[in-house]
Amino acid sequence: MEFAPARAGWNGPEALTAQQAGLNPDLARITPAAARIEFRNAIFSALVPDPRVSAAILLMIIFLRRWLGRQREAARPQPVLIEDNQKLRPAA
Repeated sequence: MEFAPARAGWNGPEALTAQQAGLNPDLARITPAAARIEFRNAIFSALVPDPRVSAAILLMIIFLRRWLGRQREAARPQPVLIEDNQKLRPAA
C-alpha cells in the first residue's frame, strides 16, 4: 500500500515565496510607502474645498456687495435741482 507524502513544512513548487505572497495587509498599512500615500491623500483632501462651502462664500460675497452698495447709495447726498434761476437772483 502506497501513501502520499506528507506536506508539513514542505516547500514545493506550489508554495509561494515570501516575495510572491506579499505583506500582511495589517502590516502593509504602516510601511513608509503607505504613510506617503496617506499623507498625500490627506493634503489633497485639505486643499480641495467642499463645493457647498465655496458656493456659500460666493453667495455671501455677492449679497454683501449688493447690500452695502444700496446703503452707500442711500447715504450719498443727493444734488439739489433748481428749476427756476430767477428766484435765486437778488432783486436789483
